[in-house]
Amino acid sequence: MTETTNQAPTEDIREALKDVIDPELGVNVVDLGLLYGLHYADDGALLVDMTLT
Repeated sequence: MTETTNQAPTEDIREALKDVIDPELGVNVVDLGLLYGLHYADDGALLVDMTLT
């Protein structure tokens, strides 16, 4: 799906998720490799594919 003007670019969201720090390891969830993908559903909802620690 093509992003519309009211949807943040997935690169910006990925960058923002670098502020989410694993409290035990002190490393962000992106650098830990916990984030597998980001994409928008047909209804405009952001879908985040990731695993938990």
